[in-house]
Amino acid sequence: MELYRPNGLTAKDLCDIETGAAEILENIGIQVTNPEWLERLKETGVRFDNDRALVDESVTIRILEERKRLPSTGTGHTTGYTGEPSSYSSHYECPITGEVLLFTSDILSDMTRFMQVVSEEYGISPGVPGYPADIPVELESAARYYYAALHCETDWPKDPTSVRAAGGIFRMAEIMGEPMREMSAYMASPLRFGGESFDIIFAYHKRLKSITVTSMPSLGATTPLSLIPAYALTLAEVVGGAYLLNLLTGLPADFAVRLLPFDFYDLNISFGTPENTLLEWLNAQINAHLHGIDWTPAFIGMYSWASRAGVQATAEKGLSMISGMLAGSRSFPGMGTLSLDEVFSPVQLLLDIELLKTGERLMKGMPVERQEEDLTELIRDGMRTGFITHDHTLENHKEYIRNSRLFTRKTLSAQGNNPPNALENARAQAIALMKKLPGYQLDKVRKKEITAIYQRLLAGEIV
Repeated sequence: MELYRPNGLTAKDLCDIETGAAEILENIGIQVTNPEWLERLKETGVRFDNDRALVDESVTIRILEERKRLPSTGTGHTTGYTGEPSSYSSHYECPITGEVLLFTSDILSDMTRFMQVVSEEYGISPGVPGYPADIPVELESAARYYYAALHCETDWPKDPTSVRAAGGIFRMAEIMGEPMREMSAYMASPLRFGGESFDIIFAYHKRLKSITVTSMPSLGATTPLSLIPAYALTLAEVVGGAYLLNLLTGLPADFAVRLLPFDFYDLNISFGTPENTLLEWLNAQINAHLHGIDWTPAFIGMYSWASRAGVQATAEKGLSMISGMLAGSRSFPGMGTLSLDEVFSPVQLLLDIELLKTGERLMKGMPVERQEEDLTELIRDGMRTGFITHDHTLENHKEYIRNSRLFTRKTLSAQGNNPPNALENARAQAIALMKKLPGYQLDKVRKKEITAIYQRLLAGEIV
């Protein structure tokens, strides 16, 4: 059900973005930071201006046209609405004390188990909500995968951030029955080919089947403060990066654009704002155009810069979520995440779920069914016994009115002298759910095997 579609890019805008990207690649090119890669690319016939690889305009246009003709998996839509936390949080907000503390391995393990409990309780995606601060930095992504695989039935993050961690994730993913065959490479804006993600791909490209190249430029900070030039630059980055990666590895290399808003007042990425939602819609439109499919904003991030659970976070997340739903979004990453993606809050998670379920109820609409019973008899029965206790009402009331677990619908007099509020209700529910064991348990064989690999990584071994 789609009720609202924001103004998008015109056909001319999309054409200008493509021709602009081709112009940028031919005249400015991609900076290649690794001398070995540079020499190998020269051997393939790529032209260079010092350390910048230049791509002929005809090559860029050919790549763009070929991409539109490839079969597309599309964005896919579930029948309902879902969300998941960010796996990049370094802190968590303790629901018992209210303190914001660093994630340790033990706490992250507990919070990942908590996410599985919440998934079973509310039907959202599980997942690891951060990474521990008490292990070497280069192993953080391996820890994310390990704790997710240990406690969650699905959603194990195969996103290594170092060559050392990648080896362990490859091994654990094979044990879990979902081998890692695809990886993402992240271009550095503007127009730089290099970094940790590229090192990982070159180290393990023989085990991969495909690559996706993306970047995260900020409008007005690492791009011009104008949409068409900004998207042209962004497209040039990812198309150029995909082209060079294909030449170096022989692997199919896809690409996707994602332009982000920049807050010129607080000098941050402007997540949790109307501007971010608007750009996410435009990102979805241009990516659909590049892939030759109809566009739908498949996901909208539920992000906020608020560092504590409460009014600011709930208001910003709710605005992003409901506007996304009205435009057709079904997935909402960042649930329970605060301070962009620095803090995971179990309390905010439950508030975000309440937002999700409330929005889902709105999008579902009111049921309009044909009345099979005798209408006259139905009215007479209701007048005699009361409609509120009628069998038809008792059997069908949940289809009409959703019962909130957090938000009260009672009068002040019915709540007593000290009425609870939603924040207190969310805190109490979070504490109760933290004490509950999940129904899912990883089998002992796989648990032992992935634990052995993770322990070897922590001991400094190469796996």
